[in-house]
Amino acid sequence: MLRTLVFRDDDDEFILRAQDLIDADAVQIHGPLSDELRGRLREREVRVIKALSIASDEFYEFNDATVDAVLVDGATPGSGEGHSWEALSERSFGVPVIGAGDLATRMSRASFDRPTSGRRQRQRRRVVPGVKDRELMNHFVASAVGAFEDRVAS
Repeated sequence: MLRTLVFRDDDDEFILRAQDLIDADAVQIHGPLSDELRGRLREREVRVIKALSIASDEFYEFNDATVDAVLVDGATPGSGEGHSWEALSERSFGVPVIGAGDLATRMSRASFDRPTSGRRQRQRRRVVPGVKDRELMNHFVASAVGAFEDRVAS
């Protein structure tokens, strides 16, 4: 299991300080990824995952050979809003692709919701967009651990 730090629009020094404190195996970058940061993370043998919004020009233009994986997210990352994933058939990647949100749920046929402010969570309770719900996070982690243990046992 990889320990992964997730950043959105943070500066390079903040990311490097956080990685020093946590000693994570990977970082997931939403927003700009400088060559300098990528190089410094590589020196530390930290895997780099670049998040790409399927609705952005960056989705088509990003050189995925510079990272270890890409995370493909929706038009409005973190919103839980549905959208078309047809762009995935128009773009090939040379590194592993991680599906986020709506796509991940469809691909995995997951029986639990993402621990974010997604559509199903809004139906149950009032949430603040982008703020994680502790109860749903705990449920998500417990479900993921259970699925992992079931897979290992079989």
